[in-house]
Amino acid sequence: MARHYSSPPWSFVDFSLAFKDPRLRAFHAIWRGKCKAGRLPARADFDPRELREHLGRIFILELTAAGDDFIYRLVGTEIVDAVDADATGQRVGDVMGTRIRDLELFIAAERLPVRHEGYVFWREKAYKEFETVLLPLAGDGVRVDRLLGQMVFGELEPRPRPEGLSGR
Repeated sequence: MARHYSSPPWSFVDFSLAFKDPRLRAFHAIWRGKCKAGRLPARADFDPRELREHLGRIFILELTAAGDDFIYRLVGTEIVDAVDADATGQRVGDVMGTRIRDLELFIAAERLPVRHEGYVFWREKAYKEFETVLLPLAGDGVRVDRLLGQMVFGELEPRPRPEGLSGR
């Protein structure tokens, strides 16, 4: 059983993996198919050709030597386009803040896949929502050294204006 993790107020962390987007479900199925005999897959277990339809939405995080943060090693072009920034080479804690860094360290410690959804707060794009799957990878099959993720985006539908407010 996983230890408790508290989601940031602008997002929701889902350990049940109730995916809304079928592309995330398919991506998770590829990862799950590479988990053998209780061992986690390694980055080397993934051939870019088999991930072709997912590549623009993929990111890879590498655990720092100190084990206290992750560094973005790859950020797909669709993610960069959606958030207007490329975080490659930067620490998660610096880009996303300590709550997301702590979530990713939790995933590594517990060796669990996680679905995460919310709003693009870190780039002041609250009108844009995201859904992500974060999948642990382990070069030795046991100790998590990377996270493989896929992130999809959507625009929020306009909400009806409360009664009594003018159109200006």
